[in-house]
Amino acid sequence: MYTKFSKLLVLSICVFKAQAQNKIIYLISPPRTLSTVLLRFMHARGDMIVFNEPSQYAYLSMLSGGGIPGGYNTDYAFRNYAEVKRTLLNAREDGMVFVKDPSCAAYASLYKDEAFLTDPNIEFCFIIRDPHASVVSYYKALALRTRGLDEFGWRIERKIYELQYALYKRITKLRNKAPLVLSCEDIVAFPEKALKAFCNQLGLDFDKSMLSWPSMENSFDPVEWHDSKTLAACKQWHNDAIVSTHFKPSVRQFDINYKGKPTFAEFDSKYKAILTEIYENYMYFYNKMYVHRIHI
Repeated sequence: MYTKFSKLLVLSICVFKAQAQNKIIYLISPPRTLSTVLLRFMHARGDMIVFNEPSQYAYLSMLSGGGIPGGYNTDYAFRNYAEVKRTLLNAREDGMVFVKDPSCAAYASLYKDEAFLTDPNIEFCFIIRDPHASVVSYYKALALRTRGLDEFGWRIERKIYELQYALYKRITKLRNKAPLVLSCEDIVAFPEKALKAFCNQLGLDFDKSMLSWPSMENSFDPVEWHDSKTLAACKQWHNDAIVSTHFKPSVRQFDINYKGKPTFAEFDSKYKAILTEIYENYMYFYNKMYVHRIHI
């Protein structure tokens, strides 16, 4: 007999299935890996609620001993990692969620949170880029933002790829399954193949029309990405993604020596030693992740 209890049971099962289908796709990324362009791709699909760097404000505040990081709208910023996770889990009730977080912030927020890392409705993935390109791009942007590299210092940025790889191993161990790894170079060289493979492995629909989207040059509002940075700060860090209309290879050329190694001629010579040290550290852990990338 179809009793009142049966109706409640069926309703509960339907709600559970609906919630189970609403994944959180959590992308963990070093700086300057075209991760924000990937966020644009996911946002343009029309079926994703996107969050750009939700943990970064809390991370920078922690680094500064509880200070207020510049370039943020404090009315919207998440003050701690627990608030970030609570918001993401609540957002999942309304639809699929795509999150992009920087490696250091993600490590600080997630590494010890076994419950979050093992949530079956959260899919973690990583994106990597040849460290020569990402080091030059990141530190040039950082120098502009801070009016000189000396003012900022180097701190934990030396360990961006190291912490990313540690988090990758942690997730692999807890889940007994390796998370997806995307190569930035594969995406720009073979966008359709790379992103079709990415979507297929996540159980998402893919159509070639998803590979282009309108520029947001004159219409961008950080609120659309749940990004707590000010408009000016967003344009400082993400303008290439904001004005983008598709994935395209970088036309920038980076100086190398006769051995094919970076010279970092783009910077004052006093930075060469430390940039080389950072590059070599990045390269070591990049290579460890590169072998696990999605093959297309």
